[in-house]
Amino acid sequence: MFTLLKNARLYAPESLGVADILIAGKKIAAIGKLADSVQLPDLSVTDLDGRIVTPGLIDQHVHLIGGGGEAGFSSRTPEIQVSTIVKHGVTSVLGLLGTDSDTRQPATLFAKTQALNEEGISAWMLTGGYNFPSPTMTGTVRNDILYTEHCIGAKLAISDHRAPHISYEELIRLASDCRIAGMLSGKSGTMTIHLGNAPSRLDLLFRASKESAIPPQQFIPTHTNRHKDLFEHALIWAEQGGRIDITTGFATGNQAVNTLNALIAAREKGIAEESIAVSSDAQGSKPVFNERGELSGIGVAEQNELLEIIQEQVKYGYTLSEALKPVTSTVANWLKLPGKGQIQTGYDADLLVLDDELTLQQTWAKGQCVFRDKKSLIHGMFE
Repeated sequence: MFTLLKNARLYAPESLGVADILIAGKKIAAIGKLADSVQLPDLSVTDLDGRIVTPGLIDQHVHLIGGGGEAGFSSRTPEIQVSTIVKHGVTSVLGLLGTDSDTRQPATLFAKTQALNEEGISAWMLTGGYNFPSPTMTGTVRNDILYTEHCIGAKLAISDHRAPHISYEELIRLASDCRIAGMLSGKSGTMTIHLGNAPSRLDLLFRASKESAIPPQQFIPTHTNRHKDLFEHALIWAEQGGRIDITTGFATGNQAVNTLNALIAAREKGIAEESIAVSSDAQGSKPVFNERGELSGIGVAEQNELLEIIQEQVKYGYTLSEALKPVTSTVANWLKLPGKGQIQTGYDADLLVLDDELTLQQTWAKGQCVFRDKKSLIHGMFE
């Protein structure tokens, strides 16, 4: 089946001006002035009349099978649904486990990852979790990455009261396993490193960068903006060649740095744009505390703020191309996701159609329109 999207204002994420996009099956077949020259059977033509078209968003931190659990079994958050993902303009996700890697396991995460791929978007996963030794499917992190489809790396927590408090040597051995498995399988082999508020901050990563042969790009420290002191250390890490992942949704009342301010601070420090990404922590728990510091409730993180931070950046003065990269091309490059993160011939037809206010009009995933007129057009079997 062929689809022609006419008169699109393309951001690939670089600005390409007004052009047409020819979609063949799941792929982008051609880009350019095509409307008068394309003659194909069963061609569906949509005139976008100058609306903005961007790559679909890539969210590299999603609790696909739920997170939470810190306030007892009843506080376990639910699985995410494909209809919820696409209504926020997300077309690719990376799933992982959180604090609870006991009642939730990598094998269940693998099943959910496969289901989302079957339902119409693109999904990958990380093995491991907060526990150490890391929970796995095959018995080792190395074999999970090497032999399991869509498993591209591992997750670990440090500098947190919930972390397994591993030694430096254990960290390096795990990072080495991820790196070698990634090299052998052609995957990224990256380690997403959950960061808490402990005074140790990124100390283990700085030591690894100084004393080991593991390149700093092997690590993706996340939640770097959860506290202003932590973020200052994360900026130093990025200045030294490391990568940092900024999480949307942190409130400033608990000393966190909100997403826009974090991005501005990184720019002012001269951090290279390819060293910064943004993710949602979707389906993770968002604890709510009263004035006495007591837990009064738990919410659930959502993906809506990914598109909102793009809008906020543009209002502040970023170009749309600059605002898109932390949730499109940068993430695709970090994770070695083939055919993702850009609008190019031969790439997957994962596209967003936005109006001039950058409000989502349509989401396209694997060449199919999956969200339009404020309605998700794909759903899980039991939604």
